[in-house]
Amino acid sequence: DAHLCGDKIKDLSPIELKSFEYTKNHITNINLDKLRNAPLQQELSIDGLKVVMFHASPWDKLEEYVYPDYPDFEKFEVVDADVIILGHTHYPMIKQIGGRLIINPGSCGQPRDYDPRASFAILDTLTKEVSIERVQYDVEEVCQAVRKLGFDSKLSAILKRSR
Repeated sequence: DAHLCGDKIKDLSPIELKSFEYTKNHITNINLDKLRNAPLQQELSIDGLKVVMFHASPWDKLEEYVYPDYPDFEKFEVVDADVIILGHTHYPMIKQIGGRLIINPGSCGQPRDYDPRASFAILDTLTKEVSIERVQYDVEEVCQAVRKLGFDSKLSAILKRSR
């Protein structure tokens, strides 16, 4: 997304470059404007809970990887929020740090935890209970579609990866 908006934040892998070129040639101006104007951080209040969302982390909103074995979870104790929602890793996670919930809902595609099912989180804002849920989807159909678009088999392998 950052590359589409003109920010070169890193060199792209061959798969990322192919995806970038495809998206650049197919994104509408309206959607590109929405992407350019999208905030790097979103805050909201739900049922008295302060929820903040980042693509990566509060300190590096685009590139930091926060996995379940992240060595510096205590840093999250200073974040002014009850619930912190992260992404970027495609790895589902629920952590409780200093009274704060840290959630990564995972992804629908390109799983990093080797479970090819779509992953999402459900948060009960009244009890602060959260769960990671999984649903099957037709991964093979998606793989066929990306092959038709000219992507090589590496992307299909990423979509299908499992233990």
